[in-house]
Amino acid sequence: MWKRQLLSVGWNDTTNSLQYLKLERITPHIKCFQIAQLAIGNLLPNMTKLAISLGDKLAEKLKQFFRFGSFMHLYIRSSIKPIYDLAEIYEKEETVDFISFMDLDDILIPRRGSSYIDEFSAIFAASSDLAFITYDKQNIQALSDKNPKLFSLQQIYSTLKFTKFNETGKIVARPELINATWIHWPHMPANSISIPWEDNAIVHMSNIKVISEKFTIMPDQDVIAPKYVFSKGKLTVLSKLDIAEMDKDMKRILSKKKAQKILIEIPQTTLYYDIISQCFQRTFYSFHYSNRIAEMKCPNPDRCQLPNNVKRPCSHATADYHSVLGKDINVHFGVNLRFEHHDRCLY
Repeated sequence: MWKRQLLSVGWNDTTNSLQYLKLERITPHIKCFQIAQLAIGNLLPNMTKLAISLGDKLAEKLKQFFRFGSFMHLYIRSSIKPIYDLAEIYEKEETVDFISFMDLDDILIPRRGSSYIDEFSAIFAASSDLAFITYDKQNIQALSDKNPKLFSLQQIYSTLKFTKFNETGKIVARPELINATWIHWPHMPANSISIPWEDNAIVHMSNIKVISEKFTIMPDQDVIAPKYVFSKGKLTVLSKLDIAEMDKDMKRILSKKKAQKILIEIPQTTLYYDIISQCFQRTFYSFHYSNRIAEMKCPNPDRCQLPNNVKRPCSHATADYHSVLGKDINVHFGVNLRFEHHDRCLY
């Protein structure tokens, strides 16, 4: 059994220092060949270089994270190029107190004020040691127009249908109390609460069917949760005012000249989304939701077989990767992080 710590060497302009770093596990399951670990410790001020000992080897040039950044990140491994281009022109807001971990098709509307800061501050004020909160996810089906130029949030929300299927929730964390987390919850013990449905919940747009025929758009109205979700009274999941404001903001972005040029390039048929969704369902989620944990495979898009004969411009996140292999732990890191653009999508 190896010790859960690493020896580090730090340098600044005047001195150097040896420190033992405590290791905290990030990945909660044991389904993957390797699991992620986070090294935690006190380092030199104004540090210019860091190395860690893996027994008889040193790993250098590590990227250093002195503080959890709390601005909004969009993590892209691979996407069709028009979607990447649209993400580049959308303004990203910043915050300093909380970090949320959600998917692009997760929608959470603040109910305790006009902003996420109001929502989260009101909840976390209940306890000074409350490290993270969990919002439930309710799956929803909807229809959308095949033509990207005719895309409308009001159109989508007028066709919403609850599927009577809840998914594992997502968290909002207080970064000074949580060092690292898995996609759904931290592995290390921490004080947390789950937000009741009557207070708020994530609307998960899990199944959006793209159609070409015209369909009737209902008049502006609130999105109301059905009785099986909340039987104590009327629960407004999305108000018509929220929908109108989001639709207005989206149309403002898409009206820009650069966005208009990109919209023309967006394919009107889905290909990779369907393949990857079915692949993850087959290798991970079907076992997860049926509690057949022993049959679960490591959730990884590399398991998904994508067609290599379809030319569709894609953008891929890449870097110059380096590995230092030790007896009990390996260190993998990348430098020169960048996006590359190709004529097809690859994983």
